[in-house]
Amino acid sequence: YVVVFKNMKMVPVPDQAFGNFFEGDCYIVLYGSPDSSNSMDIHYWIGNSSSQDEQGAAAILVTQLDEFLGGSPVQHREVQAAESSKFRSYFRNGLM
Repeated sequence: YVVVFKNMKMVPVPDQAFGNFFEGDCYIVLYGSPDSSNSMDIHYWIGNSSSQDEQGAAAILVTQLDEFLGGSPVQHREVQAAESSKFRSYFRNGLM
C-alpha cells in the first residue's frame, strides 16, 4: 500500500503509478510479508525537493501508523537515490 503527501494530505497512489516517486513529494509504503510471519515494514520515502513540512508530517504519520498497528512494524527512512535494497525489492519494474 502506497500513499503520497499532496498539500499535507495523504492520497493513495493508484496501482498504475506504483513505483513512480516524484522528488518534490514524500511517500509512505506499508508492506506486509506474504509468508506466515505476518511481519510488516513501514517505509517513508523522502524526495530531494520535498518540503520540511512534508518530511515532518511523513515522520509523524509513520509513527502514528506504527502505534496503530501495535508497534510491530519496522520503520525505515528512505532517501531519494539512496533507497535500501529491501525497499527497491518491492517494485519489480524499478523506481522512477
